[in-house]
Amino acid sequence: MLFYTGGGGPSTGEPLQSHDFIDVLFKTNARIYNICTQLYDKGLSLREIEAQTGIAKSTIRGTLNKKGYTLRNYETGKNLPKDRTKIKKPGLAPYGFAYLDGKMVLDPKEHLVVRKILNLWQSTKSVSAIATKLNDQKIPTRRQAKWRACVVKSIINCHLKLNKTNGGK
Repeated sequence: MLFYTGGGGPSTGEPLQSHDFIDVLFKTNARIYNICTQLYDKGLSLREIEAQTGIAKSTIRGTLNKKGYTLRNYETGKNLPKDRTKIKKPGLAPYGFAYLDGKMVLDPKEHLVVRKILNLWQSTKSVSAIATKLNDQKIPTRRQAKWRACVVKSIINCHLKLNKTNGGK
């Protein structure tokens, strides 16, 4: 009969109970591969697997890649399981847009500011003059900061590029 020792101290004489045992899993490559491929095949992301197993995401990715396992493309959603259609997009959406169910849609509040910026720019205002005007009108940026010329220029360039790829819509 086994006895509980109370954490390494002298035996207390109490018999061990089944709930007194701790299941120790050694993190070998084979075990990581077996556990993670099952979860990944169910549609979980590497981050979700990391949260469930406690194994670092980089370790999971490295082990799966070493064994030749094909990972999903998180941007396009290729190789996604059929029951998992929503994907999380990387990073922030451009100013004036937001992600909804994995698709980029117009953000109504920010898009009004974008239209104002584009109208001012089309009326031959400089980017620094536009930034000053937005700050004077107390219109905050997405992060509640002051407008700067480089941010205004980035928004203009991004929306011109989006309009060009969407056929000028």
